Amino acid sequence: MAPHETQPHAPLIAGFGMTRDVSVDILLDVFTETLKMAKLEAGAITGLATLAIHADLPVCRELATRLGLELHAVEDADLAQVDDRVITRSERILKRFGTGSVAEAAALLVAGPDARILAPRLRAQTARCSATCALAGSAGDTA
Repeated sequence: MAPHETQPHAPLIAGFGMTRDVSVDILLDVFTETLKMAKLEAGAITGLATLAIHADLPVCRELATRLGLELHAVEDADLAQVDDRVITRSERILKRFGTGSVAEAAALLVAGPDARILAPRLRAQTARCSATCALAGSAGDTA
């Protein structure tokens, strides 16, 4: 690498789990609260991740557009690969997806093999929908 080139930052990914009827406002709220918990600014995030079945929902496309970030689709079958690195556990989600947290697993898968959870799953819920958000990246990403 030439002296004037900068090394690209490692990915810092916000992973999302959600019910299909979630609103973009709920997604933005849980994203904002997760950032606060991690003491990070939105500009630190390099991408978003969610299940492939949710990635094409208009609400997810709107979230990515509003945040100006690429949305990565993760296949259900891949979630179990990183279950040993998720922090929070939902038995219901574990039975359905093979991981204790969709948001954490999606973020880990996209952030890469050396990633770890930087902010565990945070949940937002209303009477008709729910969403979770977690952050994953390499250990040096919060410095």
